Amino acid sequence: MDCAFDYCICSKKFECMLDGVNINSVGMCDDCIIIDLSKIDIEALKKQQRQELNERWKESNRQQ
Repeated sequence: MDCAFDYCICSKKFECMLDGVNINSVGMCDDCIIIDLSKIDIEALKKQQRQELNERWKESNRQQ
Protein backbone atom coordinates (compact mmCIF):
# COMPACT_ATOMS: atom_id res chain seq x y z
CA MET A 1 0.00 0.00 0.00
CA ASP A 2 1.25 3.52 -0.78
CA CYS A 3 2.20 5.69 2.17
CA ALA A 4 3.20 9.35 2.00
CA PHE A 5 3.86 9.79 5.74
CA ASP A 6 7.64 9.76 6.15
CA TYR A 7 7.54 9.90 9.96
CA CYS A 8 5.91 6.48 10.37
CA ILE A 9 8.33 3.65 11.14
CA CYS A 10 6.30 1.37 8.85
CA SER A 11 6.86 3.60 5.79
CA LYS A 12 9.77 2.81 3.49
CA LYS A 13 10.24 4.55 0.15
CA PHE A 14 6.59 5.68 0.17
CA GLU A 15 5.33 2.14 0.72
CA CYS A 16 3.77 0.70 3.88
CA MET A 17 5.64 -2.35 5.09
CA LEU A 18 2.58 -3.75 6.90
CA ASP A 19 0.02 -6.18 5.53
CA GLY A 20 -3.65 -5.50 6.17
CA VAL A 21 -3.42 -1.85 7.19
CA ASN A 22 -6.45 -0.37 8.96
CA ILE A 23 -7.63 3.00 7.63
CA ASN A 24 -9.90 5.03 9.92
CA SER A 25 -12.95 7.13 8.98
CA VAL A 26 -10.83 10.20 8.15
CA GLY A 27 -8.50 8.25 5.86
CA MET A 28 -5.60 7.94 8.29
CA CYS A 29 -3.74 4.76 9.15
CA ASP A 30 -4.65 3.32 12.56
CA ASP A 31 -1.38 1.37 12.63
CA CYS A 32 0.92 4.39 12.28
CA ILE A 33 3.85 4.54 14.70
CA ILE A 34 5.56 7.93 14.54
CA ILE A 35 9.31 7.98 14.98
CA ASP A 36 10.67 9.91 17.96
CA LEU A 37 12.90 12.83 17.04
CA SER A 38 14.21 15.04 19.78
CA LYS A 39 13.60 18.77 19.44
CA ILE A 40 17.34 19.31 19.00
CA ASP A 41 17.46 16.90 16.06
CA ILE A 42 14.46 18.55 14.40
CA GLU A 43 15.92 22.03 14.79
CA ALA A 44 19.27 20.89 13.40
CA LEU A 45 17.58 19.30 10.39
CA LYS A 46 15.48 22.40 9.76
CA LYS A 47 18.59 24.60 9.93
CA GLN A 48 20.45 22.30 7.51
CA GLN A 49 17.58 22.30 5.02
CA ARG A 50 17.24 26.11 5.21
CA GLN A 51 20.96 26.42 4.44
CA GLU A 52 20.62 24.03 1.48
CA LEU A 53 17.66 25.99 0.12
CA ASN A 54 19.54 29.27 0.51
CA GLU A 55 22.50 27.84 -1.41
CA ARG A 56 20.21 26.65 -4.20
CA TRP A 57 18.54 30.06 -4.31
CA LYS A 58 21.92 31.83 -4.53
CA GLU A 59 23.06 29.45 -7.29
CA SER A 60 19.81 29.98 -9.19
CA ASN A 61 20.22 33.76 -9.00
CA ARG A 62 23.84 33.55 -10.23
CA GLN A 63 22.76 31.63 -13.34
CA GLN A 64 20.24 34.27 -14.35
